[in-house]
Amino acid sequence: KNQDAPAKTAKIRQLSVTLLRIAAMLVLLVSLYFLMPKQEAPLTADEFDWSSAEPDSEEEAFEQTKAALQLLASKLNGSAKTASSQLHKVEKLNDIFK
Repeated sequence: KNQDAPAKTAKIRQLSVTLLRIAAMLVLLVSLYFLMPKQEAPLTADEFDWSSAEPDSEEEAFEQTKAALQLLASKLNGSAKTASSQLHKVEKLNDIFK
C-alpha cells in the first residue's frame, strides 16, 4: 500500500445543513403561529351597579358594618390563637440555635 497518499476525507455539505436548519426553524415558527390561541381583545371587567348593594337605611348600614367587623374580629382572633399555640415550636428552635 502507498502510505504517501493523503487520507480520504468526507466533504461536509455546509449549505444543505444550513438550509435544513432554516427550514426547521420556519416549520417551528409556522406551527407555533397556528397552535397558539389568539386573543382578539383584552379582557375588561364588567361594570357593577353599586346602587343594588347599598343599604336602604342608616340602621341597615350600621348592622351590615357591625356584622362585617365581627366576622373580621373572629378571623383575627382565630389566627392569633393558632399563632400562639405554635409559639412553643419557635422557642424550641431558639434553644437549638443558641
